[in-house]
Amino acid sequence: DQRRLAADPVAVVPHHGVGAQRRGEVRTDLALEQILAMIIAVSTIHGDADYREPILRAALDGLRAAKRQIILIGSGLEPFSAAAIRHLAETTGTPVYSDFAAHGLLPSDHPLYGGTTHKLADLDGADGRPDVILALGVRFGLFTLGTTGIVVPPDARIIHVEIDAREIGRIIPAEIGIIADANAAADAFATAAVQRTWPDRIAWQRRIAETKTARRHGLEADLARAQPPIHPIQAVETIVQCIPPGTRIVGDGAESYHWLNEVIRQTEPASYLTHGFLGAVGFG
Repeated sequence: DQRRLAADPVAVVPHHGVGAQRRGEVRTDLALEQILAMIIAVSTIHGDADYREPILRAALDGLRAAKRQIILIGSGLEPFSAAAIRHLAETTGTPVYSDFAAHGLLPSDHPLYGGTTHKLADLDGADGRPDVILALGVRFGLFTLGTTGIVVPPDARIIHVEIDAREIGRIIPAEIGIIADANAAADAFATAAVQRTWPDRIAWQRRIAETKTARRHGLEADLARAQPPIHPIQAVETIVQCIPPGTRIVGDGAESYHWLNEVIRQTEPASYLTHGFLGAVGFG
């Protein structure tokens, strides 16, 4: 059933798991209509202007029509895209969340910076979660908690820009998929955005800021602990306070990365290096 497949491809595809009599490779043929049910528009940002402009318009129309939009930036973006990301966020009034190599592309003290990707889980309530997500260079999967809906709301409309076409719609269905270099796309979006008027997003921006404050308040008891053992966040907070500006920080694997995410100052691109998808230690 095409509608069931679009809603949950895994539930419809037969597989052999534990306890099954037969095990091994399973192949399933998908009709073109079924694929298009998950990805309405997969296109490219490159090419001549006659082809590129409608794609940009469709994506920006989706972002403008949103009530609670965010920009999600990932490892597909390079440090030189920082200006484009900031310009796009400020022009459209859109909060930004980052992961991995994208940390610092928008400084962590910028009023439109929402936090690292997993902090999207802090947004709750019927009117408190994103309804449109522009994902630039993001690969959905383990670090967006799959299809659980905890990080990415299941009813959010996704505009996914990724250079690897296989990633678009693989985990999270995309309403608009754009096969492109995320850096070129960010620049194109930022340039096109200034040619439009954008709604007032103050209420949504305030909601993001209040959520960040509430998270910080939730950590205060641990930060104020006076008896040993010290809490991990006390340790990383003390370290961060002693780090001079311009320092390159490596948040190595395991839990150190997660605690650093709570207190680190990401003031410039590539100033905070983390383990990425491989989860390895001893990098940087």
